[in-house]
Amino acid sequence: MERKEILQSISEILMENKVLTLITSDGEISFEKNFYAEEGGVIYLLVQDEKNLENIRKKGEINFLIQGEKPDRILRGKAKAEILGEPANLEEIRKIIFRKVFEAIIPVKRVPGIKIVKLIPLEIKVTDLKKGKILFEQIEIKKEDLDTFKKVQKIPPKWMVYLKATRPFAFTASFISLIIGAFMAPYVDFWLLLLTLIGIIAFHAGINALNDHMDYKYGIDDWLTIGSSRVLQDGLMNKKEHLYLIIALIAAGFVCGLALTFLRGWFILILILIGAFLGIFYQIKPLGLKYRGIGDLAVFLAFGPFLALGAYYVQMSRFSWIPFIAVIPVALIVVAILHANNFRDIEEDARSKSVTLANLMGYKMSSYYYLALVLLPYLLVLIFIILKLVPFWTLIVFFSLPRAIKNIEVAFNPHFFDFVMLDLLTAKLNTLFGLLYFIGILLGR
Repeated sequence: MERKEILQSISEILMENKVLTLITSDGEISFEKNFYAEEGGVIYLLVQDEKNLENIRKKGEINFLIQGEKPDRILRGKAKAEILGEPANLEEIRKIIFRKVFEAIIPVKRVPGIKIVKLIPLEIKVTDLKKGKILFEQIEIKKEDLDTFKKVQKIPPKWMVYLKATRPFAFTASFISLIIGAFMAPYVDFWLLLLTLIGIIAFHAGINALNDHMDYKYGIDDWLTIGSSRVLQDGLMNKKEHLYLIIALIAAGFVCGLALTFLRGWFILILILIGAFLGIFYQIKPLGLKYRGIGDLAVFLAFGPFLALGAYYVQMSRFSWIPFIAVIPVALIVVAILHANNFRDIEEDARSKSVTLANLMGYKMSSYYYLALVLLPYLLVLIFIILKLVPFWTLIVFFSLPRAIKNIEVAFNPHFFDFVMLDLLTAKLNTLFGLLYFIGILLGR
């Protein structure tokens, strides 16, 4: 098999995995699993075990193993190892690591003495049985091979960076409230719905990026921040480029809003301005709703009642309290996404003097607040069914209850790894609960 094809397989395996097993010996073999990233064939590894670090200092060589969940693509190798230092002092290298595996921020934040180790592969045994390949090879890595690694390494296209900057996992927060409001109308104009959807998603994407931009500007989000898109911290975009993206997205949202105003009347513009005010001044000082302890209320109104009412009004050209009230269960879980983020960032927000409900409450009360935000929607659905605000079919939201309970368990164990991902877990709950709620409304039409 040609050397270039072997190097291609090695490069693919390096890129598709995040964890490397480090093996050192001083007479006694030591194993440690570590997060890593690779650039041009050079591997940068986070190492916390002092025994392994000492063995690296003494010998300067290590063995390693990289394997995914299936044993079809495996690298076994020997490498020259050099301890570079702590991540705090190695900005460019830590960016390489965090771009690939943001979960690596967790041990860096919580484990004292963790070091970045540079590995230059000397010898690699590759097993590749994927995509019809049958590859069992062992090669010595030469200096010119590192240049080949650079050539075959895939660089993410720019559109993926732009998408990452908008935090798309949160889009369901606006999408679900919008379709609930629209489909509570007796009939739905799908062209108007599409225009509304494009405008809201563009505006939501712009606001997400704006929040990251201002947090970065104010020094609230630093290189150890987990909750943001991290396109600025990791050098994927510069501030000017990021700002242009924000302006373009918010402008696109406003253009769609003006078109809807022209088609459906001035009340739409009033709702747009209310939503824009809550979204833009959620972050921007001196108002900064987020920093004054009322961010939860702003998010609840913007991504719940006002959004559902606006979607309904676009369809019917008249006001109704029903969508305004009926969307509240979904809006509460949207607030739970925000609270999960603030709950995780209590210490960082306290240092930056940001006032959130989470840091006002502290860890214990924040757990109970999260519990209320996640369980109250189920109670409200029952009440709304009794009051005949929503159809009986919306009881299917209870299929999402096991996931809600799992999230609550995470909220009451804030030192567990999953706690760091609680906002993402809550966004998944919001998607599941919201879609079931929407399906229930559809079935009852």
